[in-house]
Amino acid sequence: MNKLINSLFIAFVVLLVAGCAHQQSRQAADVSIIQSPNDERAYQYLVLPNELQVVLISDPEADTGAASLTVGAGTTANPVGREGLAHFLEHMLFMGTRKYPGVDEYGAFIKRHGGSTNAYTADNETTYLFDIRQQELEPALDRFSQFFVAPLFAEEYVDREKNAVNSEYQLKLKDENRRLLAAQQQVMNPDSPYARFGVGNLDTLADRDNSKVRDDLIEFYNTHYSANLMTLAVVGRQPLPVLRQWVEEKFSAVPNRHAQRFVPESTQYLASDLPVRQQVRPLKDTRSLEYAFPIPPLLQHYKTKPARYLSHFIGDEGKGSLLSLLKQKGWATHLSSGADAMDSTEAQFSVSIDLTSEGIKHVDEITGYLFGYVKLMSEQGIAKWRYAEQQKQADLGFRFKEKGASLWYVVGVSSALQNYPARDVLRAGSMKEVFDEQLIKEFLSYIRPDNMVMTVVSPEVQGDRVEPNYQVHYEVQRIPASLAADWRDTSVDPALALPEPNRFLPDQVALKPVPRAQPVPQMVRGMEKLALWHQQEDVFGVPRASFMFMLKSDMAND
Repeated sequence: MNKLINSLFIAFVVLLVAGCAHQQSRQAADVSIIQSPNDERAYQYLVLPNELQVVLISDPEADTGAASLTVGAGTTANPVGREGLAHFLEHMLFMGTRKYPGVDEYGAFIKRHGGSTNAYTADNETTYLFDIRQQELEPALDRFSQFFVAPLFAEEYVDREKNAVNSEYQLKLKDENRRLLAAQQQVMNPDSPYARFGVGNLDTLADRDNSKVRDDLIEFYNTHYSANLMTLAVVGRQPLPVLRQWVEEKFSAVPNRHAQRFVPESTQYLASDLPVRQQVRPLKDTRSLEYAFPIPPLLQHYKTKPARYLSHFIGDEGKGSLLSLLKQKGWATHLSSGADAMDSTEAQFSVSIDLTSEGIKHVDEITGYLFGYVKLMSEQGIAKWRYAEQQKQADLGFRFKEKGASLWYVVGVSSALQNYPARDVLRAGSMKEVFDEQLIKEFLSYIRPDNMVMTVVSPEVQGDRVEPNYQVHYEVQRIPASLAADWRDTSVDPALALPEPNRFLPDQVALKPVPRAQPVPQMVRGMEKLALWHQQEDVFGVPRASFMFMLKSDMAND
């Protein structure tokens, strides 16, 4: 009797699990991924029984088969004292699996069949990727999936890969971007994971009396590498049912540890430390000025993009723009602005200006002009018709989006699936659906002098402090309240103006029929010193034109 009861109970559990898996798959099948009208690929979203999310892409014209898997954990999840552990784990996953134990077996297989493979560790996610000849996509997926099913973390390769990580660190010691970030981390909240050294080296990855790095590595893997934190994108010429079968066979075995995604408990900057000015000495003869403003989280506002709205104007290069004024004065050569979504708890808005040797003498005045332009935006710049212009540009960009290489396409999809609903995963980066005036004003209110980290980069900086990992000389000063008040109350310079309405945005985008008798360019007009040729494009089907001019003149060499 007990055996019968046990058998019935087991059968019930199996049916319950199967029912849940079927329900999960059915719900996933109900999700229709919104794609560009110019995109002829077929898509399918599914969630495996282990909660791993997948986007399948069938493209009969794909250049290669490719796959990308993103894990929702990166350098910010490194334990204190084990800086670089996430990066080291990325390396160690390539060192063989239980099914394919050869240390170079995976990479050699990919390379032998005309493909490439790589991985990268970012702040909040780690992505693994490969592409390969279409015929070998299925066996490549089998090898790839084992990274997340049963890696060996072979002890004999620990020292080798620690040295590989250290070599990457050493190779970038003179990289100006790495050096600048390392210096900027010195003014961040020391309790924030964003303030920590992320790459790793032989010191941070060394074995200790009570802590071997391989043990810490395995603990990190078991904590964060869980199927419910993974997103996978696969593209191939095969039909969707074939791709689905392959993925279900190979990735359903990835363990679901029901992990929680790491969320920093401490903010990147402390309000009590702001505003602050940091001066950094570069290795090269370059001068720049950067502003960072902590702002609320952005991920939930992907349909409205308030920060993108603001950066559109601050980064403008036309008449009346901030850059135009700085160029007229001979102080700057380039300006860009944008926002980093970071994570679910905070984000950052930045403005970066490349300065001339004269411009570096006028940093305070440039800052005044920046906040003058912000005031102008606050008074006149938040308007529905301006949002509608940006909205039309975004809609046209998505509608006529051109196809890129398979490898980096799936990387973008697997990464986007970490943060956005599946239906919007292809268009989340370009969506602008709703004009929210109050939300835009709220985000603009954070671009103010008392909420600012200013970084001045110049060879003239002496630097009374030295950053330990990249040996960067820098200095830090609090910005006086009186100076911050002057910037806050600055008047708008008459030379500054918001962009005029964009009269080049099209209303008609329908293509004219392609003349059948035009296989080659036709001369439209021929004169003694002028020839005009034209051919209507008939392959890509997008309303874009390419203009090419060749000027020949005997006077050119004079």
